[in-house]
Amino acid sequence: YDLGVLSTDTDLTGLMFSSKEHVQTAELWFSTGSTAPNILWPDNCFWIGLFPALTTNMAYRFAIRQEPSGKLLINLAYEYPA
Repeated sequence: YDLGVLSTDTDLTGLMFSSKEHVQTAELWFSTGSTAPNILWPDNCFWIGLFPALTTNMAYRFAIRQEPSGKLLINLAYEYPA
């Protein structure tokens, strides 16, 4: 899912998959412009590795996996200058 360039704070607390029956995987893409926004993530997420400090003019790609329990596992797949 490509969110485009995020220029304001963004609420992703409603991020979820449509089913909890099977492990599901998706990628979330976004870039930052001249400001780095704050992102609100779901309460049921668990970060694999450290959450990156978002900086300006960067492209971010996150891998998101939903476990059968409903917990979201998120990690930064890669980042590069936008």
